[in-house]
Amino acid sequence: MIRPRRLTSFLAIVGLCALAAPALAIQQTATFSIVAYDSVTQELGVAVQSKYFSVGSAVPWVKAGVGAVATQANVNVALGPQALALLAAGMSAPDVMRALAATDTSWAGRQVGIVDAQVSTAMPEAA
Repeated sequence: MIRPRRLTSFLAIVGLCALAAPALAIQQTATFSIVAYDSVTQELGVAVQSKYFSVGSAVPWVKAGVGAVATQANVNVALGPQALALLAAGMSAPDVMRALAATDTSWAGRQVGIVDAQVSTAMPEAA
């Protein structure tokens, strides 16, 4: 169950993406993902939308009670399992993000989002 306040925020984000989509559709395509934690049910999840088929085998990574990770844009499929292992070992989402970035020579081309079961979140720093 989504709380009304969360639903409003989610719909606002989706609405903004929908407004931008027609202008971008002619020139480029995009993939977007969301990682989420529900504090009521303590469930974690990932959703992804893309024009590319079979992104479900590369983008979403989730482990109950541990965290959720989305890896997209120049995907390195090893990052999802690595992130979940670090979260399971007790690292926070921001610490996991820093650890992944420190060991990935192509990090500048990646898009990663992480939420852990303690509700800390991480996304790469904007360039």
